Amino acid sequence: MNSMKKLFLAVAMVVGLAAHTFGFATAIQLVKGGDMIVFTSNVEYADVYLNDQPIGRCNGSAFLYKVSRDGQPKIFTFKKSGYKDVQIKLTTTFDNMFWGNLLAGGLLGSSTDSWFTSNTQEYSPNQFFVQLEKQ
Repeated sequence: MNSMKKLFLAVAMVVGLAAHTFGFATAIQLVKGGDMIVFTSNVEYADVYLNDQPIGRCNGSAFLYKVSRDGQPKIFTFKKSGYKDVQIKLTTTFDNMFWGNLLAGGLLGSSTDSWFTSNTQEYSPNQFFVQLEKQ
């Protein structure tokens, strides 16, 4: 067996074990590291805040940010001098990975995702157009 097949088999076994023990959606989130949120804007170089903490600036008119599924409210604020601030509150929807979790991990895996982590909920929508208006 070549090294690529061995590596793939090892990764598949680890993800499978994690899915069964910790929950399928949780295992997938460990690999993904969160949900990628994409913002585009009509204005270039607006400052971006998450829950009133500065996190960056739009590169041109786009901003990408990976958010963790921690169950905490997430409000993005876009600010630029001469424009009204715009706030976007992220919302969550049910992640269909739960059904794979129920099949692969049974009650143990699905209850882990449901009761102990926030991984049955994904941020959706994950793309936004931010319309800043002049003051």
